[in-house]
Amino acid sequence: MAKKQQHRAPEEMFHRTARINKADINEEKREVAVAFSSETDKIKNWGMRQILLHETNAADLTQLRDLGSVLLNHDPAQVIGRPEDVRLDLQDRKGRARIIFDEDPESMRVFRKIQSGSLKGISVGLKVDSWQTLEDGQTWQSPEGRTFNGPADIATQWKAMEFSVTPIPADGTVGVGRSATTPSQTTEVFIMNQKLKDELVKRGLAADATDDEAQEFALRQMQTPPPDPPDPPAPPVPEKIIPIDLNRVMEEAARAERARVKEIRDICDLYACTKVLADNLIETGATPDHARNAVIDTLKRERPIMGGPVRVEFGEDERDKWVKAATDRLMLRTTWGKDVVKDDRRIQAASEVRARTLLDLAEESLRRTGQRVINRDVDDIIRRAISASTSDYPFILSTVANKRLQDAYALAPATWRALCKVESLPDFKSASRPRLGDGGELLITPELMPMPEGFFAETEEHYALATYSKRFGISRQAIVNDDLSAFERIPTQMGMAAARVPGNLFWALLVSASGVGPTMTEDSLALFATTHTSGCNYTAAAGAIAIATLATAKNWMRQQRAMLPTGSTEVGAPLNLTPQYLVVPAILEAIALQFTTQITPAAAANVSPAWQYALTVLVEPRLDAATNGTTAWYLVSTQCEGAVMGFLNGNENPTMVRVEGTNILGIEWGVYLDCGTKFLDHRGWYRCKGA
Repeated sequence: MAKKQQHRAPEEMFHRTARINKADINEEKREVAVAFSSETDKIKNWGMRQILLHETNAADLTQLRDLGSVLLNHDPAQVIGRPEDVRLDLQDRKGRARIIFDEDPESMRVFRKIQSGSLKGISVGLKVDSWQTLEDGQTWQSPEGRTFNGPADIATQWKAMEFSVTPIPADGTVGVGRSATTPSQTTEVFIMNQKLKDELVKRGLAADATDDEAQEFALRQMQTPPPDPPDPPAPPVPEKIIPIDLNRVMEEAARAERARVKEIRDICDLYACTKVLADNLIETGATPDHARNAVIDTLKRERPIMGGPVRVEFGEDERDKWVKAATDRLMLRTTWGKDVVKDDRRIQAASEVRARTLLDLAEESLRRTGQRVINRDVDDIIRRAISASTSDYPFILSTVANKRLQDAYALAPATWRALCKVESLPDFKSASRPRLGDGGELLITPELMPMPEGFFAETEEHYALATYSKRFGISRQAIVNDDLSAFERIPTQMGMAAARVPGNLFWALLVSASGVGPTMTEDSLALFATTHTSGCNYTAAAGAIAIATLATAKNWMRQQRAMLPTGSTEVGAPLNLTPQYLVVPAILEAIALQFTTQITPAAAANVSPAWQYALTVLVEPRLDAATNGTTAWYLVSTQCEGAVMGFLNGNENPTMVRVEGTNILGIEWGVYLDCGTKFLDHRGWYRCKGA
């Protein structure tokens, strides 16, 4: 008899179980590297593919990073280590981590079993907060612009909760989102095999009988054989009727029942606190799946961990290995890829990929997904390899282009980084950035008198993030011509363009308002002003870089005073700030170096003070085109908060996504970066208008 089973429950907890490979074990460091999750679409639940989305904002690994421990068999009383380097690998779309085992005897015993191969499983507890359900024929586009086709359940927001080493094999039929209810909460509807039911109707069963009534009728028939039916009228064409052996059916049912009982007892006997469940589960007709859920619920009460897990087995399949090898093969053909792919095993795997050109790679990607290639039609191969949802070709090209783009972004000059603090913002709303001032001096307090109350000044600066983007593509001609330089020039240019965005924002804000900078909330004056209550930080008169002007600027920075509450009768304490950077436009670079580099003077009168040599010259060409750009110069101390550069969710790197549905002959991607900047305090900055 077939079964109709209920669909997954929302917000439930589950586990993914991964195989531990011996090659990933480091005996000296007592650690094991694992890939605990991926975007595999091979896992099904009640016929629906279930996919765990691996994108920047989809996975929350904070709990696992900050509080995670490695347990044995999900037992919180048996902590054997900790997870380290928990991260989301956006290139391979996998969750990765390293497990560091403790040095106590029990932990080392478990580690030795892993080394010997006796323990091979690692189980990671997950909680899905949001699902995207796609019916057959429906499509959905992820936040990064990737397309998914139904039928499928896609976990779009999920959290990793805990790690456990376990010998229990995962049930391959259990999918992401399987109901974790107890047998009393799960409904099963038995459906009578139609062929058997038709035979029972011939033997006297009412045609409108329910399936349960049909089942009872069949059992009665086994106990009391029915009378011989009357001879049927001879049909025009004799029809051979294959009789159903009810004895054989019942024997098979008995064997199935014995197997059910044995499996339920094996499941319940795994833990001392769940052995008592077996008899009741067997008597109530529970399935092994119900038994597993009942055991999990009992463990949640008796041994609370973080949630009630349902396990899904996961491992790296042959397709994943080929995609990684093909990606490495393509990178090794570029001038920069040899610096990326250095591992001998990766180089060997890449050499086994038969594709020699970009077109060969497109053709092989089609063949590996079961698609036919006829007459090697170039346009047909490229079109199908790029557009087919099952093709790995776009992912391989995207991985190579994204790697080059990220490298170019990381290597591009970023003068703003030395002068800004980087912070993370959760969204694009206006962010309130509070700043706490000074509480004043401690006061003399007579004997047995209350201590004076201190008040702290507080101001708020506001700013918001914005998105900066552009798209680029690799043309059909580049693929046909096997032009690998396209994967070097274009992503490199886009990476450098993305790197310029934060710098453009910061330097434009610094020289805004005709060079005096943005208005500060604290005193409603410009960033650079002569009348700040904390002290002057701006010289509007001519003053070229020289020993005297540097000494004056340094003195004013040391005399800057702390912020006190409005109405306070005290005077803010001197902050004694020391400048670290001398910021100049490109035209003043040589002069700045002359006054900050230790040289042998021609005459004793030219000897510079030693403090000048502690200044680092920072040259920014964007300043040359600003107001007083060829003469103005700045001193900066990082002892104050100064400026801040914000990124969405702390992602300082640009994001590259596939652009679908474009009208170009080739493949196209989009690059975007979410950032914004703001000055929080003027005290650490000094500006001289210059000569």
